[in-house]
Amino acid sequence: MPSKKLVAVGIVALIVAVVLILFVAPVVTSSPAAVLKIEQGQVMVNEKPANSGMVLNKGDVIATGENAKASIVLFGASSVRLAEMTMVEIAELSDGRFRLIQRSGSTWNKVTQLSGLDSYEVETPHATATTIGTTFGCRIIVTSSI
Repeated sequence: MPSKKLVAVGIVALIVAVVLILFVAPVVTSSPAAVLKIEQGQVMVNEKPANSGMVLNKGDVIATGENAKASIVLFGASSVRLAEMTMVEIAELSDGRFRLIQRSGSTWNKVTQLSGLDSYEVETPHATATTIGTTFGCRIIVTSSI
């Protein structure tokens, strides 16, 4: 006969599993593909003032102003953090694929497998990063040429 401690651990594990299935999975699967979260300052989408919580789409250009910070939350699980003076374009946003063109500034990308993304790319003028299930930063430094 199993000990009381083992039965208690089994019951707790079952409760955690039920909570995850009932509450976390529906949030991730029913979330819009991309949502803008403004942390501070002025953020523009397609050259118009943006609001925190707005749904983003393929082709949208997001720009943060001086001292501004924002995040793009993808499928309720992954995210792109935009530092001040950053400009990005959502080039692809479809079934399991996300591609971002970073024109300037700094981003911090957190890609989780929970988001269901098969492909995640950040394209800059000099390189393209492709990944799944990791975090990484990307910064474009503008230098003058001779």
